Amino acid sequence: MTFDQFPELIERLTREDTRWDAILELKIISGSGWAEQIISYLNHPEWVVRWCLAEKLGEMKDPLAIQPLVGLLADPDGHVRKNAAKALLRFEGEAVPYMVPLFAHSMPSVRRFVLHILSQMGASILPELEKAVFNTTDWVVANRVVDLMWRIGGNGAEACLIRCLSSPLAQKSTVVLLGFMKSQNAPAHVISLFKDP
Repeated sequence: MTFDQFPELIERLTREDTRWDAILELKIISGSGWAEQIISYLNHPEWVVRWCLAEKLGEMKDPLAIQPLVGLLADPDGHVRKNAAKALLRFEGEAVPYMVPLFAHSMPSVRRFVLHILSQMGASILPELEKAVFNTTDWVVANRVVDLMWRIGGNGAEACLIRCLSSPLAQKSTVVLLGFMKSQNAPAHVISLFKDP
């Protein structure tokens, strides 16, 4: 398949009589430059096209696809949103900086998707989440990230949460979460906060 033949493949995806053959052809596409070509069709009016392309981008794991896939989390079609979520899971920690800002998204369903995806990635993304706390200027985002760190990391998140005490945006929540953990290491750090009027 060449780039010039790709529009015809997209057209076949829209037709029921040629869809399955087109899906098989899409699955075997490989090589450089395809991510850009595929991304250019993510706004296609047919949900089935966006659904197939989201899955393919996840298989390719090209970092160029992360931001467009994050955009599909707000797609009007539930099938497309689910495939975008599955695709983003393949990127693991690499997707975290793109997804964290969506904790302030106006659509609750998008916020839930982000929470679900990041939760599934597990404790391995704690370092990226910690960075996100310090890279945001939105207190809602910072607090949701700290809460997520606590949920997915459990006691393993203690060191990250202690470092997050230096983020003014997330200090109060972090103190509470460290209290829930009954952290033995946090009191000295929390007491030091009283020095700052």
